[in-house]
Amino acid sequence: MVCRSRPVRAIVFDMDGVLVDSRRAAAAALAAVARQEGARADGAAIEAALDKGNSAASIVSYLLPHLNGQPTELDRVARAYSKASVGSGLIVKTQIACCLPALSTRFGMAIATNRTEDAALEILDRLKMRAFFGAVMTLSDAPPKPDPKMVLLAVMAVGANIASAVFVGDKPSDMMAGKVAGVRTIIVDGSQGKGGCWPFLSEFGMV
Repeated sequence: MVCRSRPVRAIVFDMDGVLVDSRRAAAAALAAVARQEGARADGAAIEAALDKGNSAASIVSYLLPHLNGQPTELDRVARAYSKASVGSGLIVKTQIACCLPALSTRFGMAIATNRTEDAALEILDRLKMRAFFGAVMTLSDAPPKPDPKMVLLAVMAVGANIASAVFVGDKPSDMMAGKVAGVRTIIVDGSQGKGGCWPFLSEFGMV
C-alpha cells in the first residue's frame, strides 16, 4: 500500500490524454490509414479503437483485425498511423501541460508513454515541453502499460521511490499499471479541458 502521508517528490505523467490532447489527430490519422488499407471505418469504429487500444499497434489491430497474426504488416500500419498522427499539427497541450513550468520547480518529473521514443520526443519538442522532464520512458524502455515496468523506471530515473511519487494517466491501463507498481495514481481526461484535468489541478494547487 502507498503511504499517502509522505510528501510528493516526483510526478510521472502519461502523455496522450494527460499532457497532450491528441484525440483529433489520432482519429484523423486512423481514418486515413483505414482508407489506405481499403477498409471501411466509420466514426464509431474509430472512437472504439481509440478507447480500447493502449498503443499504436493495439489501436490499429482493434480497427483492422485482419492484421492480427501478421506482425510485419501490423508494424507497418501502426508506424504509418503514428507518423500521420504526430505530423498532423492537431496535437495540442492540455491544461496540465500549461502548469509544467510551475510544477518543475517543486517536483522531479518524468513521462511514461506507450508511444515510440521518436514519436514522444517529436511531440515534446514541437510543444516545447521536453526540458521539463528528467526522463522520458517509452516503448523502447519497457513493455506497454498496463505492464508497470515503465512507470517504475520513470520513478527511479528521477531519484524518487514509489511512496513519494504520483502517476497521472487517463486510461484503465494506466490505472492498472499504477496499481501494480504501487504508485498512487490520478486519472484525468485532458481532452475535456480544465474540468477533465480537475482531479490533478485541484490536488496540486494549479487552480
